[in-house]
Amino acid sequence: MTGSFTGRIDRGSTDGARPPGWAIAVLLAALLIGALWGWTVSHSTPSEPDAAAVPIADTAVLSAYDTAPTPADVPRDAYPRDPIAPTEYRLLRTRPDGVALYIARLHGGSAVCAVLSRPGRFTTSSCTHEGLFPVRGLEVEASAPGDGLVRGVIRPDGSAELSPR
Repeated sequence: MTGSFTGRIDRGSTDGARPPGWAIAVLLAALLIGALWGWTVSHSTPSEPDAAAVPIADTAVLSAYDTAPTPADVPRDAYPRDPIAPTEYRLLRTRPDGVALYIARLHGGSAVCAVLSRPGRFTTSSCTHEGLFPVRGLEVEASAPGDGLVRGVIRPDGSAELSPR
Protein backbone atom coordinates (compact mmCIF):
# COMPACT_ATOMS: atom_id res chain seq x y z
CA MET A 1 0.00 0.00 0.00
CA THR A 2 1.23 3.32 -0.90
CA GLY A 3 -0.93 5.54 1.25
CA SER A 4 -2.26 5.51 4.73
CA PHE A 5 -5.82 6.25 5.93
CA THR A 6 -6.16 8.40 9.04
CA GLY A 7 -9.90 7.82 9.53
CA ARG A 8 -10.79 11.45 8.77
CA ILE A 9 -12.90 12.39 5.78
CA ASP A 10 -12.53 15.99 4.66
CA ARG A 11 -15.63 17.15 2.79
CA GLY A 12 -14.32 20.58 2.20
CA SER A 13 -13.43 23.33 4.55
CA THR A 14 -15.84 26.02 5.60
CA ASP A 15 -15.11 29.18 7.48
CA GLY A 16 -18.20 28.88 9.68
CA ALA A 17 -20.15 25.99 11.12
CA ARG A 18 -23.21 25.09 9.08
CA PRO A 19 -25.91 22.66 10.12
CA PRO A 20 -26.46 19.74 7.77
CA GLY A 21 -29.19 20.10 5.14
CA TRP A 22 -31.42 17.49 6.75
CA ALA A 23 -31.49 19.52 10.01
CA ILE A 24 -32.69 22.61 8.17
CA ALA A 25 -35.37 20.57 6.39
CA VAL A 26 -36.59 19.08 9.69
CA LEU A 27 -36.71 22.54 11.31
CA LEU A 28 -38.69 24.02 8.41
CA ALA A 29 -41.12 21.07 8.44
CA ALA A 30 -41.66 21.50 12.20
CA LEU A 31 -42.34 25.22 11.78
CA LEU A 32 -44.79 24.55 8.97
CA ILE A 33 -46.64 21.87 10.96
CA GLY A 34 -46.79 24.15 14.02
CA ALA A 35 -48.15 27.07 12.00
CA LEU A 36 -50.74 24.85 10.31
CA TRP A 37 -51.84 23.38 13.65
CA GLY A 38 -52.13 26.86 15.23
CA TRP A 39 -54.17 28.18 12.33
CA THR A 40 -56.47 25.14 12.43
CA VAL A 41 -57.08 25.42 16.18
CA SER A 42 -57.75 29.16 16.02
CA HIS A 43 -60.30 28.72 13.23
CA SER A 44 -62.04 25.63 14.54
CA THR A 45 -62.59 26.68 18.16
CA PRO A 46 -65.91 28.49 18.50
CA SER A 47 -65.47 31.90 20.06
CA GLU A 48 -67.39 32.53 23.24
CA PRO A 49 -69.53 35.64 23.22
CA ASP A 50 -68.31 38.32 25.60
CA ALA A 51 -70.18 37.75 28.85
CA ALA A 52 -69.72 41.43 29.70
CA ALA A 53 -71.62 42.54 26.60
CA VAL A 54 -75.13 42.24 25.20
CA PRO A 55 -76.45 42.60 21.65
CA ILE A 56 -77.09 46.24 20.76
CA ALA A 57 -80.66 45.31 19.81
CA ASP A 58 -81.23 44.23 23.44
CA THR A 59 -80.34 47.71 24.77
CA ALA A 60 -82.13 51.06 24.75
CA VAL A 61 -79.24 52.97 23.14
CA LEU A 62 -80.92 53.10 19.73
CA SER A 63 -84.02 54.75 21.24
CA ALA A 64 -82.30 58.09 20.60
CA TYR A 65 -83.11 57.47 16.92
CA ASP A 66 -86.87 57.27 17.55
CA THR A 67 -87.12 60.98 16.73
CA ALA A 68 -85.88 62.91 13.72
CA PRO A 69 -82.48 64.59 14.07
CA THR A 70 -82.27 68.26 14.94
CA PRO A 71 -79.52 70.73 13.98
CA ALA A 72 -78.09 70.30 17.52
CA ASP A 73 -77.53 66.59 16.83
CA VAL A 74 -74.85 67.30 14.22
CA PRO A 75 -71.35 67.89 15.64
CA ARG A 76 -69.98 71.34 14.75
CA ASP A 77 -66.56 69.97 13.80
CA ALA A 78 -66.12 67.44 11.07
CA TYR A 79 -65.56 64.01 12.52
CA PRO A 80 -62.25 62.54 11.31
CA ARG A 81 -63.17 58.85 11.58
CA ASP A 82 -65.50 56.69 9.49
CA PRO A 83 -67.76 58.61 7.16
CA ILE A 84 -70.86 58.96 9.32
CA ALA A 85 -73.85 60.73 7.84
CA PRO A 86 -74.96 63.79 9.84
CA THR A 87 -78.34 62.11 10.37
CA GLU A 88 -76.64 59.25 12.24
CA TYR A 89 -75.58 61.42 15.21
CA ARG A 90 -77.64 62.23 18.29
CA LEU A 91 -76.58 64.72 20.94
CA LEU A 92 -76.86 63.17 24.42
CA ARG A 93 -75.16 65.61 26.82
CA THR A 94 -73.39 68.99 26.74
CA ARG A 95 -71.37 71.10 29.14
CA PRO A 96 -71.26 74.92 29.34
CA ASP A 97 -67.69 74.91 27.91
CA GLY A 98 -68.91 73.27 24.68
CA VAL A 99 -67.89 69.66 25.36
CA ALA A 100 -70.57 67.36 23.95
CA LEU A 101 -71.30 63.63 24.03
CA TYR A 102 -72.96 62.11 20.97
CA ILE A 103 -74.01 58.67 19.93
CA ALA A 104 -73.28 57.79 16.31
CA ARG A 105 -74.98 54.89 14.55
CA LEU A 106 -72.94 52.84 12.09
CA HIS A 107 -73.90 50.15 9.62
CA GLY A 108 -77.64 50.55 10.16
CA GLY A 109 -77.36 50.18 13.92
CA SER A 110 -75.20 47.07 14.07
CA ALA A 111 -72.53 49.25 15.71
CA VAL A 112 -72.60 52.50 17.66
CA CYS A 113 -69.92 54.94 18.79
CA ALA A 114 -69.73 57.25 21.77
CA VAL A 115 -68.31 60.48 20.34
CA LEU A 116 -66.80 63.11 22.61
CA SER A 117 -66.17 66.53 21.09
CA ARG A 118 -65.19 70.08 21.92
CA PRO A 119 -65.30 72.20 18.78
CA GLY A 120 -61.88 73.37 17.71
CA ARG A 121 -60.16 71.34 20.44
CA PHE A 122 -60.77 67.57 20.11
CA THR A 123 -63.03 64.86 18.79
CA THR A 124 -62.58 61.23 19.82
CA SER A 125 -64.69 58.12 19.95
CA SER A 126 -65.11 54.59 21.20
CA CYS A 127 -67.17 52.11 19.19
CA THR A 128 -68.83 48.76 19.74
CA HIS A 129 -67.65 45.67 17.91
CA GLU A 130 -69.47 42.66 16.48
CA GLY A 131 -72.89 44.05 17.41
CA LEU A 132 -72.22 43.83 21.16
CA PHE A 133 -72.65 46.62 23.70
CA PRO A 134 -70.62 46.61 26.94
CA VAL A 135 -72.77 45.95 30.02
CA ARG A 136 -70.82 48.57 32.00
CA GLY A 137 -71.47 51.12 29.25
CA LEU A 138 -69.63 52.45 26.21
CA GLU A 139 -66.93 54.78 27.51
CA VAL A 140 -64.91 57.46 25.75
CA GLU A 141 -62.22 59.71 27.20
CA ALA A 142 -60.16 62.67 26.06
CA SER A 143 -57.41 64.69 27.68
CA ALA A 144 -56.70 68.17 26.40
CA PRO A 145 -54.67 71.05 27.85
CA GLY A 146 -56.96 73.26 29.88
CA ASP A 147 -59.74 70.66 29.83
CA GLY A 148 -58.10 67.90 31.86
CA LEU A 149 -59.63 64.46 31.53
CA VAL A 150 -63.11 64.45 30.03
CA ARG A 151 -65.12 61.24 30.14
CA GLY A 152 -68.40 60.25 28.55
CA VAL A 153 -70.40 57.07 29.11
CA ILE A 154 -73.47 55.72 27.33
CA ARG A 155 -75.24 53.05 29.38
CA PRO A 156 -77.25 50.11 27.97
CA ASP A 157 -80.45 51.67 29.33
CA GLY A 158 -79.85 54.69 27.06
CA SER A 159 -78.75 57.07 29.81
CA ALA A 160 -75.55 59.05 29.40
CA GLU A 161 -73.00 60.80 31.64
CA LEU A 162 -70.50 63.50 30.84
CA SER A 163 -67.91 64.46 33.44
CA PRO A 164 -66.39 66.42 35.08
CA ARG A 165 -68.24 69.73 35.56
